[in-house]
Amino acid sequence: MSRFRALLAAIPMTPVTPENLVTSAVVEPLEERMHHFIITYRLFPQDALIPAHAERLGVYAVATLDRDWRRACAFDVYTCL
Repeated sequence: MSRFRALLAAIPMTPVTPENLVTSAVVEPLEERMHHFIITYRLFPQDALIPAHAERLGVYAVATLDRDWRRACAFDVYTCL
């Protein structure tokens, strides 16, 4: 466990809890935002759920191995080349 904690400490990240997150002013139903991401960025429904929730939480940076996310230009997408 101490090795795991040392590895985590070496990663430049800021852990957050729900109390740290500020919800956005997005008032559209989740299904409509998912539809927007499906149409706009050609994401699969299960992939569109992630930005729809992230947007509501004010999160605009995503780390993923899914190359389809490179099309989601409204987000900062971090992925492997």
